[in-house]
Amino acid sequence: MKRITHIALLYILTTFSSYAQHRIEITPLDTCYATHTKITGTKLWLPIAGVVAAGFALDQTLSIKETDIAMGNHGLSYMGEAKVLAPVAVAMTLTGWALKNQKLTLTSNQSLEAMVGAAAITSLLKVACGRARPYTEEGPNSYYPFSHKGDNYRSMPSGHATMAFAFFTPLAENYSRWFYLAPIAVAAQRVWTKQHWPSDVIVASAIGWGVGYLLAHKKSHRIGFSPNGICIYI
Repeated sequence: MKRITHIALLYILTTFSSYAQHRIEITPLDTCYATHTKITGTKLWLPIAGVVAAGFALDQTLSIKETDIAMGNHGLSYMGEAKVLAPVAVAMTLTGWALKNQKLTLTSNQSLEAMVGAAAITSLLKVACGRARPYTEEGPNSYYPFSHKGDNYRSMPSGHATMAFAFFTPLAENYSRWFYLAPIAVAAQRVWTKQHWPSDVIVASAIGWGVGYLLAHKKSHRIGFSPNGICIYI
């Protein structure tokens, strides 16, 4: 019941927030296209690399040490859970079809694709790194690559932060940058509850954001529907 409540709440917040901004929409048929932004050069990726490096350097300093406080609240984690976000994205897609809202349909499809792609990358890295979680008290430099020690050693990168950024980035890029507050809150909460080191969520955020951003701005050949007929996104 709690999961259903989370799905319903997140669906209402995302769908109606998006629909309220539907005035910023893709025009029908004759000028129907999705924008494309090219990501190149060091202006974007160099700062990201710097933030990731800083996260590793400050892991011990920035980690939460008050165990009784840190482990007490997991309230925001649901916004980074695939079992919540995937049904919300599917429901948004169906809503877009029902309302003939190409932008909502396209955006929700991008979120789904981003989650699948980002999850694959994160899952491989978790196994490859085998990093101990903060609550194991082994420190930020404990790595057991390709080990079978279980979830306690799957800290790098954060799956919740990855999923949250992958899901919300297309919404933020296509509608409002305020949507970024949700994944940022999830990432911060994962550190606060001692589930991850700061560098775990920074790397995860970069993965989720990068995949979501590329999908939100890539050139695509998608077919949708508009009030005037079939719309091909180019």
